[in-house]
Amino acid sequence: MKIACASAFVLFTLFAGHSARAADWEIVASPSAGRQANSLSSVAAVADNDVWAVGWAYNQSLGAYRTVTEHWNGTRWSLVRSPNATNGYNFLNGVAVVAANDVWTVGQAANGNTYNTLVEHWN
Repeated sequence: MKIACASAFVLFTLFAGHSARAADWEIVASPSAGRQANSLSSVAAVADNDVWAVGWAYNQSLGAYRTVTEHWNGTRWSLVRSPNATNGYNFLNGVAVVAANDVWTVGQAANGNTYNTLVEHWN
């Protein structure tokens, strides 16, 4: 089963035919990439024990935003190092999992007023 959602609306559309109650949800602990602001933006799964999530974290000592990548192994989430294209702003906004050894992320990187797309690949 592969699931990837670009937005909450897409997820709602996928599951609109199913009943969802607050009691059906549980909070699953995931690591934070620091003590400052951080967020996960997208999640994709190739199996119930192979799920990837991406986002960003603010690093106050660097004064910069850094990429965040996390992996679910069926038991727990763990941080996976991902590259940053600049010393400024680096955000991952989407992830797609083609296979266990074929994961793609997309986002943006900026340094000053120069903004560029950011594409990363895991194998």
